Amino acid sequence: MKIYSINVNDLSDEELRLGFEQMSDERKESVMRMQNKKKRNLRICADALCRKAISEFYGVKTDEIQIALSPFGKPYIKNLPVYFSISHSGDFAVCGASITEQLQEAKKWVEKKNKGGKYMHYGKLLRG
Repeated sequence: MKIYSINVNDLSDEELRLGFEQMSDERKESVMRMQNKKKRNLRICADALCRKAISEFYGVKTDEIQIALSPFGKPYIKNLPVYFSISHSGDFAVCGASITEQLQEAKKWVEKKNKGGKYMHYGKLLRG
């Protein structure tokens, strides 16, 4: 299992735009319905972190990962068998990903940030 985190304030408007462009139309619509800009940006970061984590597990490009929403509004990967949990709280978005086990809420990991565990911070997540 790997856990990724990012501070939304570390990303430029251009990086957020690139992250938004990689989202499926379904996810984009969900983000655009959000009234709060900070929450929209956190959702974009969480989606990008999910793509990064799954990309590393499977060795695929981030734009090849198809994230969709279940009928209950929860994200899942259409084209790969992977467990993941994404969350955002405060200024941070987090994603935990595993190919072997179901994950608990990633929000717990925000509270433990830098206090043990295997955190990988991607401040430059969307840049080249």
